[in-house]
Amino acid sequence: MKRYLFSAGIIMLLFIVGCTTPRAVMRSWVGHQESDLISSWGAPDSMVELKDGTKVYTWKRVWNDNYGVHQGRQSFTINAEGKVIKWSYENMPAIMRKW
Repeated sequence: MKRYLFSAGIIMLLFIVGCTTPRAVMRSWVGHQESDLISSWGAPDSMVELKDGTKVYTWKRVWNDNYGVHQGRQSFTINAEGKVIKWSYENMPAIMRKW
């Protein structure tokens, strides 16, 4: 029985380490270079450049679960110096895989 509980605990730990919240994923990018973000996330679905030189990149995410197909969005604001300064997301799952 102890061996079973130990194995179950290890499996849960691996699951938790491989997953995180959208907030943690987004927050971890603040201060990084724009080029690092694009290299990791790929081309955004949209980009808006503002008059002050800031850019807003947005990625759309689509996933299926037991309740149907869902779509969310994740956006990063990049300052004129090319650094991530803000983030936002909408309609993302509470726990998600790191990418």
